[in-house]
Amino acid sequence: RSNRSRRMKNRFVARSVATASSRVWLVSAYFAPTASLRRALLHACKAGRGVILLLPEQSDVPMFPSLSSHYYRELLRAGARIFLYQEGILHAKALLIDEFSIIGSSNWNYRSSLHDLELDVVVKGGSLAAELEQIIRDDCDLARELKLADAHRPGLVSWLWYLLRYWM
Repeated sequence: RSNRSRRMKNRFVARSVATASSRVWLVSAYFAPTASLRRALLHACKAGRGVILLLPEQSDVPMFPSLSSHYYRELLRAGARIFLYQEGILHAKALLIDEFSIIGSSNWNYRSSLHDLELDVVVKGGSLAAELEQIIRDDCDLARELKLADAHRPGLVSWLWYLLRYWM
């Protein structure tokens, strides 16, 4: 039963990201998106939606910054803005799509999407979207915006973690 629920949630998230009308703001401690989420993010970027990713510069899981960096160049080229949090370990997990919010324990990585038992709350409208927007803006002020010129091609270590992403 949980596998079916997980698949439904993953499809809902990917479809919502791909069909966003104005913005997709994602905050994740461990970013290694599934293929469907990656495609949805790229689609939202190419459609001119405001895609912002707030991710940690440093992590309590040492391989994750290297793994996450594997996706940066492609997303930046498509038009995403990536902010790397500087004030310690970022452990927040949130997704703001237009005027609805998803907040909970889900990281936007394979392990969380396919294996872990996660709990998220989806809220449409209300004041939560505005509050979450302000929190993300404030955290982006404490982050370094990554530019395409600074996003290096994935190196050997990044490729290794990328090949093992399904289990992370």
